Amino acid sequence: MDRSADADEDKYLLAQSIDHFLASAALMARAFGNNHTTMIVFMSILRASTGHLNADRTPHPAAISGVFPDRLRRPVSIQAISELTGFPYETTRRHVLRLVESGYCSRLCSREFIVSEDVLRGPAFSRMAEENRTLMVGFVEHIHDQLEALDSGVARMSEGAL
Repeated sequence: MDRSADADEDKYLLAQSIDHFLASAALMARAFGNNHTTMIVFMSILRASTGHLNADRTPHPAAISGVFPDRLRRPVSIQAISELTGFPYETTRRHVLRLVESGYCSRLCSREFIVSEDVLRGPAFSRMAEENRTLMVGFVEHIHDQLEALDSGVARMSEGAL
């Protein structure tokens, strides 16, 4: 395949990734009253507190049912989340405190926050996980089929173009 065909495939895959990102963000933001900033802050706290456990991207034996126990989580500061997201400190602080007030996030001390395993095992996130499975499996199957078609020279890249 020549480089222009690779570039076309790259653009197609980017378009598909954008579509999947937007669908995922809409799904996840519902738990936060469709506030995408709050959702991003929440997800950042969640992932930053378990990043040391997810470094190799393989299933970790301590993540029973897909959720790490609180004893393995590392608390995260507002400053760290601000730096991770690129959001201003004050914006991040407001959203972290909104998460604490709503019960989605726990304050361990004045500057340390985590998302607890109880929150992740709750009904809102169980529903989100179930809906995400459908979304993710559909996305993976679609991309797999499209890449097979591209490899066989029967590319149908008209839908989802940039």
